[in-house]
Amino acid sequence: MISLLTAVAAAATLSGTVRSADGSPIAGATVQLWDSSLSGVDTTSDADGRFTFTDVAPGSYRARATPSWRDNHVTRFLPDAQSFCESDRIVVSGDQSGIDFSLPEGATLSGRVLSADGSPLSGHILWALGATPETEGWGRPSLSDTEGAFTFWGLDSPSTGDGDHILYLNGDGLLPDQFFGPTYEDDLASRVLPAPGGDTALDDWITLPGITVSGTVIGPGGPIENADVHVYASSQVVTVQTDALGRYTATGIPPGEVLSWASPFGHALTYFPDTDRPVDFVTVPNEGDAQSGVDLYPPLEAALPLRLTGDGVPLPGVQVLLYNEAHTVGQGNRTDEEGFVRLANLFGGNKELYAWAGDLGFAEDWIRDADGGVATLVIEPGVENPLLELSLPGAASIAGTVTDEDGEALVGVTVVASRADGELVRAQSGEGGAYVLQGITPGEWLLQASFTAYCGDDPGYVTQHHPGTINPDDAEPYAILADETASGLHFALPLDDDHDQMGDRWEARFGLDTGRDDSMEDPDGDSFPNLFEYRNGTDPMDPSTITRRVCACGGDKSALLLILGPMALLRRRRRRP
Repeated sequence: MISLLTAVAAAATLSGTVRSADGSPIAGATVQLWDSSLSGVDTTSDADGRFTFTDVAPGSYRARATPSWRDNHVTRFLPDAQSFCESDRIVVSGDQSGIDFSLPEGATLSGRVLSADGSPLSGHILWALGATPETEGWGRPSLSDTEGAFTFWGLDSPSTGDGDHILYLNGDGLLPDQFFGPTYEDDLASRVLPAPGGDTALDDWITLPGITVSGTVIGPGGPIENADVHVYASSQVVTVQTDALGRYTATGIPPGEVLSWASPFGHALTYFPDTDRPVDFVTVPNEGDAQSGVDLYPPLEAALPLRLTGDGVPLPGVQVLLYNEAHTVGQGNRTDEEGFVRLANLFGGNKELYAWAGDLGFAEDWIRDADGGVATLVIEPGVENPLLELSLPGAASIAGTVTDEDGEALVGVTVVASRADGELVRAQSGEGGAYVLQGITPGEWLLQASFTAYCGDDPGYVTQHHPGTINPDDAEPYAILADETASGLHFALPLDDDHDQMGDRWEARFGLDTGRDDSMEDPDGDSFPNLFEYRNGTDPMDPSTITRRVCACGGDKSALLLILGPMALLRRRRRRP
């Protein structure tokens, strides 16, 4: 669990109850506890409605109680909110009790789910999902019975809050996943508003049947039995197996551009019809269509055994990924205790290998040739290639701490190192605000520390760049050598409660509003918005400080216009409705 802290303290125990509006206990409710980065844990209320969380790290949390799926009480965030960000924050610094929920009675929604021919669909999981900005992403489940009937309990209605819902069906490989409408798109789904205090009956839900795709998987030795075949269309994938004659049939797929692929034992991972990457699609445009002859022809596999070492010592647990030269398909595995790994189901050809060995103190990088470029590995097709022994170069690490302006540790801040070629290494600050960036290759890296609050009233902090600047234009690369362990790279982030990337203390000093985003405003009328003045250390209430401190151009307005241009453009864009 990742929490945003301003102090280091012992883990705590939180306890409370889940009750109905009349005070009676609600047993079997799931109570979830989330931190500000949406990492969470859950527990269940007992027969008396009581629940307990143990070993909760200090920090800021939100909680939600959801009754069991056939209980007709509504879901609520603490104390009585429908949405995550409208709920109260629980600031944990020690044991707490009295975290109590009082859940109103909800409404029910019932109907039948039927196939395209009108026959009932039983045993399908359905969801009623919140369809307003306040409830989006949260839902209640149901299960269709032998007659296709279903009921959703504990739904909000106009009497308890925002009650708009959309209904979702898990097709479970028999039908495509879809929404009540019927449609495959959530934004086209029919909105359903349960009536307060009772049951709302729906029209029968006639589902979309999707399409059927069939074919045969044929290797050099003939049809291949028990091969897993994956069939994709319109963002949904169905996986089936071939029979004794190598045939497969996939249903429950939406219409569209269809792609199939397979990786049978002893054969190469093959995309339709016989390539090592997605190239050809089959168009199956209409509901109920059946497309046959989508055959796959995988060749015999090539395999590449590898052994990874560093400083002559085996490197266990290293994830490696072998890409084709276009980087469209990668196949990978992890090394064993002796540093060995076998990459199988390969097509022959030119490949490039990436290894993640930063946790062991070695490079997280492409395998490179003697000139420093990405090495090309030539894989012979259809055979076991010779063992490739690779000695990974030692890597550097960068370590430090993240605190606020007062030196208090911040946990859960993202620290990123970026290189000019696009390579990134990330870490999050942990206990005591400490972070470690591992697997850093030699060269120059830009470093920054940032925290993005999920909710508007969560604490925010100004992003800081190495070497301790809030202005990204003043960031300087940190040059690191091979095997270097750089420590003590410290970030101190200014508090920014209104998330406008200007520190609260600076805003208060000049009389700006610390409760809203005023970064693009220009109170002194010098055409430079507050954010520019903050990053450049000038007075947002005194236009003369720009010329004296930023421009230093001796009255030459052209230099000032060069600075003004991008910021003025940004200002116009931000103010556009």
